[in-house]
Amino acid sequence: MMVSRKFIIGAICAVVVTALLLAKLTGPQKPETGDAAATTVPAAGLAGTASSTLFFALRNDLIDYDAPSSSYGVAVADADGDGDVDIWLGQHNDGSTSVFMRNRLDEAAGAFERQPVDVIGDRHDGVWVDLDGDGVRDLFVVRGGAKAGQVEKTIEALGNLVLINRGYREGQLVLERSDGGHSDTGSRGLYYSHGRGRTATFLDVNRDCRLDVVLANAALPDGAYPTALFVQQRDGSFALASDRLNPSGNGVITAFPADFNGDGVMDLFLLGQRKPNALAYGDGTGFRSANDDLPRALRGTRATDAVVADFNGDLRPDLWLATDMSASGKRGRDRLFLNTGKGFVDASRASGIAKSVFHSKNATSGDFDNDGDVDVYEVNADYSPRGAKGNRPNVFWENTGNSGVVESDGQQLQVPVFVAHSGAGYAPSGDNGLGSTVAAGDFNDDGALDLIVANGSKGETRYPEYFHRGSYDLFLGGDRGDNAWLTLDLAGTPPNTAAIGAVVLATVDGKTQMRTAVNGVHSRTQDDPRLHFGFGATGQASRAKLDIAWADGTRQVIEDVALNQVLRVVEPTGGCLEQPGE
Repeated sequence: MMVSRKFIIGAICAVVVTALLLAKLTGPQKPETGDAAATTVPAAGLAGTASSTLFFALRNDLIDYDAPSSSYGVAVADADGDGDVDIWLGQHNDGSTSVFMRNRLDEAAGAFERQPVDVIGDRHDGVWVDLDGDGVRDLFVVRGGAKAGQVEKTIEALGNLVLINRGYREGQLVLERSDGGHSDTGSRGLYYSHGRGRTATFLDVNRDCRLDVVLANAALPDGAYPTALFVQQRDGSFALASDRLNPSGNGVITAFPADFNGDGVMDLFLLGQRKPNALAYGDGTGFRSANDDLPRALRGTRATDAVVADFNGDLRPDLWLATDMSASGKRGRDRLFLNTGKGFVDASRASGIAKSVFHSKNATSGDFDNDGDVDVYEVNADYSPRGAKGNRPNVFWENTGNSGVVESDGQQLQVPVFVAHSGAGYAPSGDNGLGSTVAAGDFNDDGALDLIVANGSKGETRYPEYFHRGSYDLFLGGDRGDNAWLTLDLAGTPPNTAAIGAVVLATVDGKTQMRTAVNGVHSRTQDDPRLHFGFGATGQASRAKLDIAWADGTRQVIEDVALNQVLRVVEPTGGCLEQPGE
């Protein structure tokens, strides 16, 4: 359907009820999503078969890319500045280059346009982030470095890379590596040459308005190149600030930022490479260990990915752990830990997710059916030597609302109950290789979140029939319920132009929801960084009120916001006008 493309808000003071000065920009009709069976076709072991109005339509014709490859990193963001989110495909380490997919769905091309990106090496993750404060997202590539402490690769294949986005020239997106990129100078101090890189989490740790970064690394036998915090300097380079974020010395898959203790400062949940997991509270200068605030089950759960979101609507960030297998080698049961404000309580059984077992490899979240609560989508595959070695049904966990309870400190805590859907209409990848990662984003800006699923995990090399066999699946989402929605594209004051760390409260018809701008990062993946809300069935006169706490402390309130649009919100002039290098 035809939807509003972008609206721009200008604001002129720090705390203000802003008048909306709207300039409507419309584009050509987006491609139709097609039809797909909405009836749930459950796989063995799924928790239930309750109906949902959600459906996903397979549209691989829009990416036209079926080359089997070893797919790890997938990153989604608007790289070319045209308002549509694009895709970077890492391609891992099978000798192929990375690929940039330019989103031209609303142009004459009507599809994604493919461009090779000359990046080699063991590519584990890619993150679109504005590193030089010019308002355009650059690309940071996390690479695996040396394994087991041995230098087995050429210098060109080692270390992380910074690619500065210079815009389009002669029909190509120019991603520039200064000094060849293969050095600490070319990578602005983030080369970390022999680190076994997994993901990169950008956030402003010390409140100087410049983005710092946590590099999550797998463990080396000698303890070198652990997970570390790098702080950005005035000249745009980065300096090592701490390599003791995880006192156990265990490797880290991803560092997930959120204000877990409600003090207004971003904290970190560190997902362990195997276990244990860790928690670190931010204090405005760095992080301190808070592992004593983690229940044993949360600290000890072995997971492959995590989701941080407010699942029960109490405006606190909760934790969902996607599990592959237990320490004994059995299939895993996902875990849900709700944030009570005083700590975390295990709500896995009360929420219904403990009834099912899967080989979960990656997870993403969002209000996929736009009914006003956060759902989860998981990619499943069996890599184990003892397993069947093949793809498993991907699962959509529908949040059906707070109909469960769990006791916490003598009180009844509301628990969301989830129902698992799989099969036709719910983004299955079938026998297409081995599931690896998934990124969510609204590629056609119709208000329904879409999915790009990578199916090229290398699995066990001793089983060549499953090695590098899969490609990518693009699923366009749809909702037959015609629920209301709103997507916010936040533009922060330089140098933090992506507004990373901003917290938004959106209120419609008396119900308030929370989203935090954290750049969409999870294990080896970056989701659409824009903030998406669903509001369920609303009246024609319904409007949203937005209360935005920007990362630099500026507060902005916006009244009477129309629904069913993508809205660009520009931060009022605040205290972060300094550009790197000044």
